[in-house]
Amino acid sequence: SGREHGVSRNGPMIGTSRGRMNMNEADPHRSEKTGIGTGSVVIKSREACGRKAIWEMRKITSRTGMVVAVLTAICLLVLMGCGQGCNKSDNLSDSRIKVGALIALTGYGASFGQNEAKVVELLRDRYPNATFVVEDNKSDPRQAISAAKKLLDVDSVDIIYCDLTTVANAIVPMTKDAGVILVAAVYLTDLLDRNPLAIRNLPRGKDEAHLLLEHFSSTIVPGETPSVILLGSNDEFGRGSISDCLTVVKDFSLDVIGTETIPDDAPAIDSFAAVLASKKPSAIYMASLSPTLGTLIQKLRLAGYQGAILTTDAFAYSYIRDAAGEQAKGTIYVDFPETEESRDMSKTFYDRFNMDLNPTGVLLHDGISLILDTLYETNPQSLATLVDSLEGIEYAGTYGLITVRNRELLYPLVIKTAE
Repeated sequence: SGREHGVSRNGPMIGTSRGRMNMNEADPHRSEKTGIGTGSVVIKSREACGRKAIWEMRKITSRTGMVVAVLTAICLLVLMGCGQGCNKSDNLSDSRIKVGALIALTGYGASFGQNEAKVVELLRDRYPNATFVVEDNKSDPRQAISAAKKLLDVDSVDIIYCDLTTVANAIVPMTKDAGVILVAAVYLTDLLDRNPLAIRNLPRGKDEAHLLLEHFSSTIVPGETPSVILLGSNDEFGRGSISDCLTVVKDFSLDVIGTETIPDDAPAIDSFAAVLASKKPSAIYMASLSPTLGTLIQKLRLAGYQGAILTTDAFAYSYIRDAAGEQAKGTIYVDFPETEESRDMSKTFYDRFNMDLNPTGVLLHDGISLILDTLYETNPQSLATLVDSLEGIEYAGTYGLITVRNRELLYPLVIKTAE
């Protein structure tokens, strides 16, 4: 639990019900619109193509007509051979939209993926006209590539959702080449540049860092220039978080006296924490998805460090907070606001699955719901058009108002202090 401070990035919530866009009265349960691309001409199978060519041949009997018929047949065969080399945005029909959940059911990310797999069951109930396929990325980018190939080549999905930075980094080129939407709950800085159909479904590191530093700066005695050390794990998440924090720290009167990498090995944490505590910085910012984040917080306090500890929304996960133990108290972190909708969803989730709902599950639920509600409301002619249709939407989600800007889903955030 934590004490919530009155900070929200997106301002007041609009008075719409959860899962509805305030731009239109979108109904996520509308069954008459089962896909996208109404009116488009699509070659659905080789058998159908053959029948179409024969029909055209019989229909035209003149010599000129025969030439036209032959050309028609050739064109049909070319379309048949296009396969995965064609951009999916040119081949959409009113068939069921297919969503592939490439999530971590095993490996270090399983605490995320097991929760998300249950959320997919809720989405199946909510969107009976969509098809959902779940594949285990095994918390490994190499395994994820194989699983993604199956989703693309065998299941022919239109959307892939993933939950780990290393996985997203590995499959971005594949999703771009296939012309599918990639929805990723990751910090990966160049995600949107590498695939024009990529969508970020996670609060931005810059926004989180800004909220943390703004809150900390509000406690500073005027005239002081507090010192700060920035720590990050040795991965894309940690390095990206430090980079984002360095970008926004210039907005505040803070002196960054060092940036360090959090050790991967637990035995090295003791000495690392002792060295940090001896430097007596006013605040330490740290970013990691590993349980060692909690261990480091514990060791810092036991080493006598009394300054502020600032960290990301990852601290809200029990596997990190439990590792910090009693020393978690006082840690300042970013989190999602608690709302009536989030309480209701958590209760429903627990009653059905006997499992606590975690934020990664909510992100998957709200991110995919926003996209599918937009699809059924606007009935776009291509995946690219669908992505374009998202821009500027304000959507009432589980945690409050979600705004879509430049292919990023911006969630409301608050600052909390662990108690």
